[in-house]
Amino acid sequence: INDIFFRTREEGWLITSGARIFRTEDGGDNWIPTYQLSLADGKNRSDPPDFYSVAFPNKKIGWVVGTQGRILNSDDGGRSWRSQESGTKEELVHLRFVNDRRGWIVGGKGIILFTDDGGQTWERQNSSVNGHLYHIETRGKDIAWVVGENGIILRTTNAGDSWERVAVDTRETLVNIAFANNTQGWIVGWNGTILRTSDGGKSWVEQESGARANLYGLSVIKKDVWVSGAEGFVLKYGGN
Repeated sequence: INDIFFRTREEGWLITSGARIFRTEDGGDNWIPTYQLSLADGKNRSDPPDFYSVAFPNKKIGWVVGTQGRILNSDDGGRSWRSQESGTKEELVHLRFVNDRRGWIVGGKGIILFTDDGGQTWERQNSSVNGHLYHIETRGKDIAWVVGENGIILRTTNAGDSWERVAVDTRETLVNIAFANNTQGWIVGWNGTILRTSDGGKSWVEQESGARANLYGLSVIKKDVWVSGAEGFVLKYGGN
């Protein structure tokens, strides 16, 4: 399972390896397969198509992104899906909408795609980096951060008209970022890397995680921060 998204307590979607999409209407007790991309749509059998991220900005409109620059869109609550032109063949890893109209997609070779018309069109923003980008986080409709390989942290305060790189000491691959409020946030990555900010992402300091496994999952709920990773690691920070 590559990603899961719940719009309400009952209604959710997940995407799996093999480029499959599932939907639930009963809080996850049952999952109904709704779409699978055929192997013929991939380049070859050694490079099968896959999906990586799913999001629904409202009840009817949903998006899925994946390999070979794939963007899929649904306008009926995820019951049917159609392909959309992305303008790239780079791997698209993560998408995030801040409202019905404005959203971003990040992925391979520093690609950042932006829409302000509900995904009717996607334009490429200048990230000024070539590394793989793995996750985007937003606060409001204009402020966003992106993390990626080799310690990449990007920040914008103008909806991506310009992206600035935030200097950090680490060169580890960073794969997830989340904020508790407008000032406090965390980043996790490979080899047990955890970074923390208390100034809205302008600067980051490394915290001791006690782990050397790659960390992938990050959830911030008020003062509690949960991190998960390889080798069964689950870490909790309680704000002390």
